[in-house]
Amino acid sequence: MPLLLLPGNHDQVDLGGLDHSLDPIKMAAAQAHVFTQPTVYRDSLWLPYRRRESEVRDAINHAQQQGPIKAIFGHADVLTAHMNASYQAKDGLPPDVFPAQIPIYMGHYHYPHTVEGTSITYIGSPYQVSSSEAGQQKRLLLLDHHWQISSEIPLNIGRRFWNFHTMFPAAAATPDSSSSSSGDESSSITDTEGILDPA
Repeated sequence: MPLLLLPGNHDQVDLGGLDHSLDPIKMAAAQAHVFTQPTVYRDSLWLPYRRRESEVRDAINHAQQQGPIKAIFGHADVLTAHMNASYQAKDGLPPDVFPAQIPIYMGHYHYPHTVEGTSITYIGSPYQVSSSEAGQQKRLLLLDHHWQISSEIPLNIGRRFWNFHTMFPAAAATPDSSSSSSGDESSSITDTEGILDPA
């Protein structure tokens, strides 16, 4: 069973994306395959992170000229994608860069979701990385041999972040011990709207 790895922006050490931190894994594990360049593999296109829209468009066009592709795996900013539950991307690739009729699986944004009106799905990070991800349910997607989602497995690994809204700044808010674990972080957000002025 091959281990397929796609370099993202945090893996790359040069602007062209050809040097990255996944090379040691490739050297250490015979079954690891790192897609440093856009590559068609098993009827799907694997797109490592690229900064220029023209490179992504050219890679998709070139892949489609070789024959039909069943899916695209990539790492990119896509306009209107959700960076988290409350903020949408204002920069990035237009969604119409990608074919509409096949599944597109993306890394980059940690919030697991499908971009509205598209077939672009952000898989999301496997655990909550920062407090901006408090409350997010992470998941693992299982794909069939046609690259379609066959099932979704909820993930509850790593530390989690908890936000509590309170009208009383001194109130100690902690998560229910049955749902929290060692290393979790919590914060309280004081909501003063509606509190009567005692004067």
